[in-house]
Amino acid sequence: MHIPPSEYEEQPYERMMEVLAAESRNDRPMSGHEYVAHHQINLDQANDQLKKKGG
Repeated sequence: MHIPPSEYEEQPYERMMEVLAAESRNDRPMSGHEYVAHHQINLDQANDQLKKKGG
């Protein structure tokens, strides 16, 4: 990250800690949408199976 010291000093501490602690895109947990897409889950079919099982 390239930021001049004067600009760094003006930023909210919590936001800077959030930015500095951010993980790379590959290391972040998947969102629910990303998980479903990654595993090619058909939501309509999954919901029908849950209804049949009483879930």
